Amino acid sequence: MASDCNRTFIPSFMKAYPVCVMIMILGSVCQAEEGSNHPGQQAREIKALSDSEISGYLDGRGMGLAKVAELNGYPGPDQVLDLATQLGLSPHQRAKAERLKNSMKRAAHLGYWLVRDERRLDVLFAHGQANDENITLLVQQIGKPGSRDPASAPSRKHRNA
Repeated sequence: MASDCNRTFIPSFMKAYPVCVMIMILGSVCQAEEGSNHPGQQAREIKALSDSEISGYLDGRGMGLAKVAELNGYPGPDQVLDLATQLGLSPHQRAKAERLKNSMKRAAHLGYWLVRDERRLDVLFAHGQANDENITLLVQQIGKPGSRDPASAPSRKHRNA
Protein backbone atom coordinates (compact mmCIF):
# COMPACT_ATOMS: atom_id res chain seq x y z
CA MET A 1 0.00 0.00 0.00
CA ALA A 2 2.89 2.34 0.71
CA SER A 3 3.89 2.11 -2.94
CA ASP A 4 0.46 3.45 -3.96
CA CYS A 5 1.05 6.54 -1.83
CA ASN A 6 4.43 7.19 -3.43
CA ARG A 7 3.00 7.44 -6.98
CA THR A 8 3.06 10.89 -8.37
CA PHE A 9 -0.33 12.18 -9.34
CA ILE A 10 -0.29 13.76 -12.82
CA PRO A 11 -3.48 15.55 -13.78
CA SER A 12 -4.95 14.21 -17.04
CA PHE A 13 -4.59 17.56 -18.82
CA MET A 14 -0.85 17.39 -18.16
CA LYS A 15 -0.66 14.00 -19.87
CA ALA A 16 -2.09 15.57 -23.03
CA TYR A 17 0.34 18.51 -22.94
CA PRO A 18 3.27 16.74 -24.70
CA VAL A 19 0.91 15.51 -27.41
CA CYS A 20 -0.42 19.03 -27.98
CA VAL A 21 3.11 20.41 -28.19
CA MET A 22 4.05 17.78 -30.80
CA ILE A 23 0.97 18.57 -32.87
CA MET A 24 1.82 22.26 -32.80
CA ILE A 25 5.43 21.59 -33.82
CA LEU A 26 4.40 19.27 -36.65
CA GLY A 27 1.80 21.77 -37.80
CA SER A 28 4.45 24.50 -37.98
CA VAL A 29 6.80 22.25 -39.93
CA CYS A 30 4.02 21.29 -42.36
CA GLN A 31 3.11 24.94 -42.93
CA ALA A 32 6.75 25.85 -43.49
CA GLU A 33 7.10 23.14 -46.10
CA GLU A 34 3.70 23.75 -47.68
CA GLY A 35 5.23 25.23 -50.81
CA SER A 36 7.50 22.24 -51.35
CA ASN A 37 4.86 19.49 -51.55
CA HIS A 38 5.37 19.39 -55.32
CA PRO A 39 8.95 20.48 -55.92
CA GLY A 40 9.66 21.75 -59.43
CA GLN A 41 6.02 21.75 -60.48
CA GLN A 42 5.43 25.42 -59.69
CA ALA A 43 7.39 26.41 -62.83
CA ARG A 44 5.31 24.29 -65.22
CA GLU A 45 3.22 25.90 -67.93
CA ILE A 46 0.16 24.25 -66.38
CA LYS A 47 1.12 23.35 -62.85
CA ALA A 48 -1.19 20.34 -62.57
CA LEU A 49 0.09 18.71 -65.79
CA SER A 50 3.59 17.78 -66.93
CA ASP A 51 4.70 18.54 -70.49
CA SER A 52 4.42 14.85 -71.37
CA GLU A 53 0.89 14.70 -69.93
CA ILE A 54 -0.14 17.75 -71.97
CA SER A 55 1.34 16.25 -75.11
CA GLY A 56 -0.28 12.90 -74.37
CA TYR A 57 -3.72 14.40 -73.84
CA LEU A 58 -3.47 16.49 -77.00
CA ASP A 59 -2.35 13.46 -79.02
CA GLY A 60 -4.98 11.14 -77.54
CA ARG A 61 -2.50 9.03 -75.64
CA GLY A 62 -1.23 9.02 -72.11
CA MET A 63 -4.63 9.16 -70.47
CA GLY A 64 -3.76 6.16 -68.36
CA LEU A 65 -6.72 4.14 -69.58
CA ALA A 66 -4.63 1.36 -71.09
CA LYS A 67 -1.84 1.37 -68.52
CA VAL A 68 -3.22 -1.43 -66.38
CA ALA A 69 -3.77 -3.60 -69.46
CA GLU A 70 -0.29 -2.90 -70.81
CA LEU A 71 1.34 -3.59 -67.44
CA ASN A 72 -0.38 -6.96 -67.43
CA GLY A 73 0.85 -7.92 -70.89
CA TYR A 74 -2.12 -6.87 -73.03
CA PRO A 75 -1.13 -4.90 -76.14
CA GLY A 76 -2.78 -1.68 -77.28
CA PRO A 77 -4.38 -1.32 -80.72
CA ASP A 78 -1.20 0.13 -82.25
CA GLN A 79 0.86 -2.86 -81.15
CA VAL A 80 -1.80 -5.28 -82.39
CA LEU A 81 -1.94 -3.60 -85.82
CA ASP A 82 1.86 -3.51 -86.06
CA LEU A 83 1.93 -7.26 -85.45
CA ALA A 84 -1.26 -8.10 -87.37
CA THR A 85 0.48 -10.40 -89.88
CA GLN A 86 2.53 -12.22 -87.26
CA LEU A 87 -0.58 -12.62 -85.10
CA GLY A 88 -2.59 -13.90 -88.08
CA LEU A 89 -5.46 -11.46 -87.49
CA SER A 90 -8.62 -11.96 -89.47
CA PRO A 91 -10.10 -9.00 -91.38
CA HIS A 92 -12.72 -8.68 -88.63
CA GLN A 93 -10.02 -8.53 -85.93
CA ARG A 94 -8.04 -5.94 -87.91
CA ALA A 95 -11.16 -3.80 -88.33
CA LYS A 96 -11.85 -4.00 -84.61
CA ALA A 97 -8.29 -2.92 -83.79
CA GLU A 98 -8.61 -0.02 -86.27
CA ARG A 99 -11.85 1.09 -84.58
CA LEU A 100 -10.08 1.08 -81.22
CA LYS A 101 -7.18 3.08 -82.67
CA ASN A 102 -9.62 5.62 -84.15
CA SER A 103 -11.40 5.96 -80.81
CA MET A 104 -8.05 6.94 -79.32
CA LYS A 105 -7.81 9.72 -81.92
CA ARG A 106 -11.21 10.98 -80.77
CA ALA A 107 -9.78 11.03 -77.26
CA ALA A 108 -7.33 13.69 -78.46
CA HIS A 109 -10.28 16.05 -78.94
CA LEU A 110 -11.32 15.46 -75.35
CA GLY A 111 -7.70 16.00 -74.34
CA TYR A 112 -7.84 19.43 -75.96
CA TRP A 113 -10.72 20.45 -73.68
CA LEU A 114 -9.01 19.02 -70.62
CA VAL A 115 -5.75 20.89 -71.28
CA ARG A 116 -7.59 24.12 -72.12
CA ASP A 117 -9.64 24.01 -68.92
CA GLU A 118 -6.64 23.04 -66.76
CA ARG A 119 -4.77 26.02 -68.25
CA ARG A 120 -7.69 28.34 -67.45
CA LEU A 121 -7.86 26.98 -63.90
CA ASP A 122 -4.13 27.49 -63.46
CA VAL A 123 -4.42 31.11 -64.66
CA LEU A 124 -7.22 31.82 -62.17
CA PHE A 125 -5.10 30.57 -59.27
CA ALA A 126 -1.94 32.29 -60.54
CA HIS A 127 -3.72 35.66 -60.69
CA GLY A 128 -5.48 35.26 -57.35
CA GLN A 129 -8.90 35.12 -59.01
CA ALA A 130 -9.86 31.59 -57.97
CA ASN A 131 -13.17 31.57 -56.13
CA ASP A 132 -16.28 29.37 -56.12
CA GLU A 133 -17.88 31.24 -58.96
CA ASN A 134 -14.82 31.16 -61.21
CA ILE A 135 -13.66 27.61 -60.65
CA THR A 136 -16.85 25.57 -60.20
CA LEU A 137 -17.71 25.28 -63.89
CA LEU A 138 -14.11 24.55 -64.88
CA VAL A 139 -13.72 21.85 -62.25
CA GLN A 140 -17.01 20.26 -63.32
CA GLN A 141 -15.92 20.30 -66.97
CA ILE A 142 -12.54 18.78 -66.11
CA GLY A 143 -14.29 16.09 -64.06
CA LYS A 144 -16.68 15.19 -66.89
CA PRO A 145 -14.62 15.03 -70.08
CA GLY A 146 -17.45 13.31 -71.95
CA SER A 147 -19.67 16.37 -71.50
CA ARG A 148 -17.93 18.08 -74.43
CA ASP A 149 -18.51 17.45 -78.10
CA PRO A 150 -15.17 16.02 -79.23
CA ALA A 151 -15.81 17.10 -82.81
CA SER A 152 -15.93 20.76 -81.77
CA ALA A 153 -12.29 20.81 -80.66
CA PRO A 154 -9.85 22.26 -83.20
CA SER A 155 -7.48 19.83 -84.88
CA ARG A 156 -3.98 19.45 -83.40
CA LYS A 157 -2.55 21.51 -86.29
CA HIS A 158 -4.92 24.45 -85.73
CA ARG A 159 -4.76 25.02 -82.02
CA ASN A 160 -2.48 26.52 -79.47
CA ALA A 161 -3.89 24.42 -76.61
